[in-house]
Amino acid sequence: MKIAIIDSGIDKIYDVKRIKISIDRNYKFLYDYGNIYDENNHGTLIYKILREYIDDKDEVFSIKILNKDLKGHSLCIIKGIELAIEEGCEMINLSLGTTSLDYLNNIKKVIDYATNRGIIIVSANSNENAISYPANLKNVIGIFNAVNKEFYCDEEMNNLYLQNIQYYKGQKLEGTSYIVPHIVGTICQQIRKSKKISIEEIFKIYLENFRLIK
Repeated sequence: MKIAIIDSGIDKIYDVKRIKISIDRNYKFLYDYGNIYDENNHGTLIYKILREYIDDKDEVFSIKILNKDLKGHSLCIIKGIELAIEEGCEMINLSLGTTSLDYLNNIKKVIDYATNRGIIIVSANSNENAISYPANLKNVIGIFNAVNKEFYCDEEMNNLYLQNIQYYKGQKLEGTSYIVPHIVGTICQQIRKSKKISIEEIFKIYLENFRLIK
């Protein structure tokens, strides 16, 4: 499997393909091959969680669009997805999203293009449950904070609702971002077994896996 992690980058100690995307004041895309590493540890932790599920045959492509403060631009999400498509990625890990509607139509178009090509996209919704994209699009597996229940699944919308606080090897992690790589990894494992399963089945397998590595 080839998986794109669109995030804040990945620490330089890990051997993955990398690129950084940003935009200038004229909304022109810039590609930075120097400052491609993680300045926040967010993307690195996402990668470390994913590694629990994948094997040496799987490839990870790091697309850095967030700065050290985890800030970025909606246009970079779009360009990041386009690059993942060009690279032949089969899955996209988006432990982020945007609440802005300014480029929503463009986001929808690139998501439609990706998913029509068979690419699976998993995206985190806002931790405060504000409507964010692309998590709220039907052809994306959206990860949401379960406020009133411990966890549940909305098969119609392809959404998973889980408690906002999770643990990874004893480390307390708060946010939907850190659930995304668990789901991406679970799906990778099932694809490797040549199994086509529903979002509900993915959810059940995730809960079993999570208890094992918690």
